[in-house]
Amino acid sequence: MEQIPKSFLALFLMVLFLFAGVMVITVAIDAAAAQRYTADATAMISQYNFSDAVIAKCEQTAKDKGYELDVKVMDCNNDGVRDLAELKTTYEYKMKLLGIGTQTHVIRSYAR
Repeated sequence: MEQIPKSFLALFLMVLFLFAGVMVITVAIDAAAAQRYTADATAMISQYNFSDAVIAKCEQTAKDKGYELDVKVMDCNNDGVRDLAELKTTYEYKMKLLGIGTQTHVIRSYAR
């Protein structure tokens, strides 16, 4: 009779660890997707020479994916030509089962 509670406790802990592992993997996949999107947006903005239309398209795409993209275009050597853009992608980091509520993470990238 002693084995029944121990077996149920072991089963409960295994299921709990399984759910925790799945949540950690899911959050890691979401973070990797945000990093991939930031890299793609950085490459696109750089390829199209900091075009306002491309920046607006990237910001809209980020919004559709649940991210917030902030692009700051700069002229580093004051010659009137845009030559650098700082991108900040903000996304939500959620893992409620492990007691980590919603946190906001920021990914920075630079297009040249």
